[in-house]
Amino acid sequence: MIFGNIMTRNGQYDRAVDAFTHVIHANDADGEAYKCRGVAYALWQRYPEAIADFTAAAKQNPLDQTILLNRGSVYVALKQHDKAIEDYMTVTQLDPQDPEAYYWLATLYLKRGDIPVTQEYANLFWRYGGVKRFPEQAQSLQEALYRAQAARENRIMTKIEEIEAQPKPAAMPAMASDLLRRLGEGRYETERGDYKKAIKLYDEAVKKYPYSSVALILRSEAYSGMGDEERAHADLKAAVRAEPGNPEAHLRYGLVREQGGDAQGAIIAYTHGLHAIHTRENDPSYAALLVGRARALIQFDLPDRAEKDLKLLLRTVGAGEPEAKEALELLNDIEASHYGGRR
Repeated sequence: MIFGNIMTRNGQYDRAVDAFTHVIHANDADGEAYKCRGVAYALWQRYPEAIADFTAAAKQNPLDQTILLNRGSVYVALKQHDKAIEDYMTVTQLDPQDPEAYYWLATLYLKRGDIPVTQEYANLFWRYGGVKRFPEQAQSLQEALYRAQAARENRIMTKIEEIEAQPKPAAMPAMASDLLRRLGEGRYETERGDYKKAIKLYDEAVKKYPYSSVALILRSEAYSGMGDEERAHADLKAAVRAEPGNPEAHLRYGLVREQGGDAQGAIIAYTHGLHAIHTRENDPSYAALLVGRARALIQFDLPDRAEKDLKLLLRTVGAGEPEAKEALELLNDIEASHYGGRR
């Protein structure tokens, strides 16, 4: 074992592997020998052999987190990131204060572009002494995270500006009396809880008026009442395409994206809805769209931009409106996160 470790340090990996192999032949239950040979194979860039040895070592010593850290690094080299994440997550279960595992988890999620999760693991890396133990990695992680956050913010702000620079979509035309009648019948069945009958009525309305976003929205409600969220979401997406000038369609679609954890998609949907409004004072969707975009911006980790939307909302709606109350709560949360206080 000693000779093998010396050969590994000297970069003579073939001789190191031979030495550890002799130990394993003498005792094939020696987990430490498998681990050391795995390290030699990994440094030699013979990754399949390294993984096999680390796996054998883990069976003998399942509580040895260094085995999983080493195997995780090999998976990273092979770009098998899911398997690497699994190993590093196991390390955090064995030792919740191991900064190395959190560093690699932050790095891997950063590669995926998942900034909130990256930030979560980066915070744990720094909290548990990562800066002191791994100063170079700490600095590179901080710089990479800063660049990724800046790029992410620039992309979404550019998208908002692009939407706002587009010509406004045409306002919704008045609905035909026949369509209003059909939709009224569908609403009645929905309120009665007869969703199948309501959907049948909405199907007929959509067939005759394929560009009616209201018919698609109402059918979406009926599908949702039946628990068929896939079709409900598909109808909302179709409603946005059918009548881009209907703010309510964008509002409903934004809520779906927001509730599904897609903050970016929600921001874009709410922005389209706000852009579709021609006279905000008379549009019932305006306040809900603005506070919805603020929620999504906070979820996207852009509280300063959300604060602008919330303050605009408070200047344009009555203090007793539900959206105004929610805006005040969100502003309090933003201020508390920045300054540790409340209004």
